[in-house]
Amino acid sequence: HWVTGVQACAPPISVTSERPPLQTKKKKDYIASGCTKMKKSGTICSLESGFQLTGSGQNGISYSFTFTPSSSTAGSFSYSGSGEGCTESGKGPYTVKLSDDEKTGTITNDISGNITCPEVNADFSGTEPFNISEAPPGTCSSS
Repeated sequence: HWVTGVQACAPPISVTSERPPLQTKKKKDYIASGCTKMKKSGTICSLESGFQLTGSGQNGISYSFTFTPSSSTAGSFSYSGSGEGCTESGKGPYTVKLSDDEKTGTITNDISGNITCPEVNADFSGTEPFNISEAPPGTCSSS
């Protein structure tokens, strides 16, 4: 287009240096372990995607945990379990704290739950941290 005798678009720009490739942060996979009352185990293929862990308790209950991230450092979780004539379920928020090198860390669950056994029906709340450590390369197929 011409506007009153002046060219409306800029002349071509000459690029003299190449743009460096973008550095993307490699996604890490983690192995969950430990805890106090509810021992958790399993593989976390991404802290940014949902993941599931299994566990066992001091009371003989086997657990299934589902984690739904809102970011790589926080989210919500729910769990259920049964065993020894008891059932248990709960939910709450969780937070992730990684070491500076991101090879280890802690996930802390803030639990609100209920346990029902033949002679017990109780609501409870508490905090349950557990450890995560970097998984070996190739642990998750999408790594």
